[in-house]
Amino acid sequence: MTKPRPFLMIASMLLLGLCFSSSNLFADFGDLQQFVEEYNPHAENKGYKFRIAVDSGYSSVNGNVYQGETRVTFKEGTPDLSAYSSKTSGNGYFQTFCVQTKEYVETGTDYSSQLSLEGDANSAYTITEGKCSAIITEGTATLYRLFATGELDYNYTYGTGRASDASILQAALWKLQGQTTDKVGVLTDSDWINNKYLKYLAELAPGKDWLASYDPGKDTSGYAVLAMQNATYQKLEGAQDFLYLVENPNNDVPEPATVALWLAAIGGTLAWRRKQQQKKET
Repeated sequence: MTKPRPFLMIASMLLLGLCFSSSNLFADFGDLQQFVEEYNPHAENKGYKFRIAVDSGYSSVNGNVYQGETRVTFKEGTPDLSAYSSKTSGNGYFQTFCVQTKEYVETGTDYSSQLSLEGDANSAYTITEGKCSAIITEGTATLYRLFATGELDYNYTYGTGRASDASILQAALWKLQGQTTDKVGVLTDSDWINNKYLKYLAELAPGKDWLASYDPGKDTSGYAVLAMQNATYQKLEGAQDFLYLVENPNNDVPEPATVALWLAAIGGTLAWRRKQQQKKET
């Protein structure tokens, strides 16, 4: 009978653990896709119906684009808001920010939304089938996740302090998205110093490409930021898009089964080495 080779057995166990870990990542992205597919067909494929209000103080650009927080209040059903802090959500509503500067929303108008995992590289400049989408950048996703979960250095108390931070954060998001207006302008080197939220990103991970396209399926934070693609509810004409946060099981913590396999492999290696050492000593 051929004796089993310890190294081959250990390698097989490690490989099996890696397979389990990888399959878990693919499953998590599948769960995220499933969430989107369950959200979008709501209300005869129009998505969730809502109205907006500007809550935290703002400055107006061309009368309709607001530089600050926007409150999304759902009118017919409420999607999953469990990812949000009580600082940024409430009964049937959540706080968000605009993605573009060249699309518009107005108070008193009904809108509908569809979620996107990818977005459109043409951003605000192209409207396809009544919707205008934008690829979210790594910087945008990080700042919005921290804001929505209540972890950002942000004044969450309603008043002038929150209004000020809202304006600064919206300006940072527009710059990260490559959006321009007369008041916001293009992203410059000085912005990474003068805008406190861009400065935070630069210090958080020096050298990281915060303008790179964000892939929610690879987000390891436990959350995923999606593009909330909006349209007027009746005519389905393109409208301003928002950011939306969901919980995402894809994270850096391995599943218990994967951990057990790796521990078993390590234990097997140590036992084999101990046995070999005892043979040499005798």
